[in-house]
Amino acid sequence: MAEPGNGVSYAVSVQTPQRDINTMTGLQKHSVTSATSANTQLLGGLAQVKRTNSDAVVSHYNVQPVIDIFATPQGRDLGALASDIRTVIHDTAKDLPKGASVALRGQVSTMTSAYQQLFVVSAPPSC
Repeated sequence: MAEPGNGVSYAVSVQTPQRDINTMTGLQKHSVTSATSANTQLLGGLAQVKRTNSDAVVSHYNVQPVIDIFATPQGRDLGALASDIRTVIHDTAKDLPKGASVALRGQVSTMTSAYQQLFVVSAPPSC
């Protein structure tokens, strides 16, 4: 379900017998309760229920929808590969759609953080 104001999607889990939601009308008439409120509402009163095409899997990071691209370095060290990826990200930043961003995450983030901590610990004390 996406919030109309900002487009952020929220996962909604519903458990009900299949016989109760075998039509769109049945789905719209499904009762919904909140964990924090005893009020019961109909799903059709909370959301627009309609058939549509969508991605089979939608990933999120910090509530924002993301497209994950997974890569495994073969024959190269992670640091050199990360440097090349950062160069590509920098060179193509101007082509990103408005509001989109690219972030390098995963083991690269862990490695960078570890090296930064080693640098801080091994830095000579200032006089």
